[in-house]
Amino acid sequence: MKRIAILGSTGSVGKNTVEVALEHPDEFKIVALAVDQNIIALKDQLERVSPEAISVGDELAKSKFKELMPSFKGDILLGIEGVCELAKREDVDWLMISLPGSLGLYPLMEGLKSEKHIAFVNKEALVMGGAFVMDEVKKRGVQFIPVDSEHSAIYQCLIGENMEDVDRLILTSSGGPFRKCSLSEMANKKASEAVNHPRWNMGPKISVDSATLMNKGLEVIEAYWLFGKPLDSIDIMIHPESVIHSMVEFVDGSFKASLAVSDMKIPILYALSYPKRLFLENVDKLDLVKWKTLSFEEVDRDKFPAVDLCYEACRLGGTYPVALNVANEVAVDAFLKEKIGFLDIVKLIQDILDKHQSDVQEKFEDVIETALRVRSTAERWVKEKCLYV
Repeated sequence: MKRIAILGSTGSVGKNTVEVALEHPDEFKIVALAVDQNIIALKDQLERVSPEAISVGDELAKSKFKELMPSFKGDILLGIEGVCELAKREDVDWLMISLPGSLGLYPLMEGLKSEKHIAFVNKEALVMGGAFVMDEVKKRGVQFIPVDSEHSAIYQCLIGENMEDVDRLILTSSGGPFRKCSLSEMANKKASEAVNHPRWNMGPKISVDSATLMNKGLEVIEAYWLFGKPLDSIDIMIHPESVIHSMVEFVDGSFKASLAVSDMKIPILYALSYPKRLFLENVDKLDLVKWKTLSFEEVDRDKFPAVDLCYEACRLGGTYPVALNVANEVAVDAFLKEKIGFLDIVKLIQDILDKHQSDVQEKFEDVIETALRVRSTAERWVKEKCLYV
């Protein structure tokens, strides 16, 4: 029986994790849940599962929760501190970390120090702190399994393989909602259009990242740290059907690929049940005859410059990936609030990287200090932009 804390339980991955756990009650027990402000969704989950503890965003959320669920007898914690406490609980074996953005780095480190096994969808943690995160993983000897469909696919393709025999890791991308748009068309796109992903049902932040292809660039950095291959051996390929979730090319010219329908329950269950495979109900089976044709394209780097920004930040190293990630978080938030335009997202990130003075990234505190400084600069960029709109 694996005892799980779901950190970010009311997002898409969190909700699917609850479904997966409920389907296999002999395998999984949900011990703790963490949310921010979505108390209604949390209430719905507590009508189906019985955690020992929860964490909510703040006192206001706590008051609302107590009003809706006065009978709850477990621990109620607050804020990111509460999330970190859940990550350290003695009755937790596994963490599902699905918090958005850089926020997930805090409980990730606490969980690793407490020798918890980790299933994670939060790529930003590895983007910002890849070196010390992977050092901690090796030091603690814990399972550290990606849930992103692309990295789950590569993880599965590499089982039983010698990494010296791997020539390329190929991350696939649907191309996002603006794949067929020109730059001039993209300039006028609104948030409601950017979050309308053609294949996946995701939260607003990651949906916008998919529209700019920043998501794919961040995944390149994640793969760099997770699989230990040189940056130049990690490629991106546009695959609009999203049937092949990623591929591995070997030195003899052969390929291995992972294929499945676009359903996050599949990589979630794989991560939590590894090394076993468990049956999954209510998921469509892949019908390749139905698809008939699978197509592939190169990334148009002129239309999607965020990809090259990610490669460059990773090559520069130090705290450049931290600056990249934080600037993107600020830019996407501003876009969703209609403070800046779609193409301004990459402009903001480029400006931040051009002016960034990198420090040596040696420990967690270095990342946090850099992140705070970059966030302040990026928010000032947004304010100045708004003055001229």
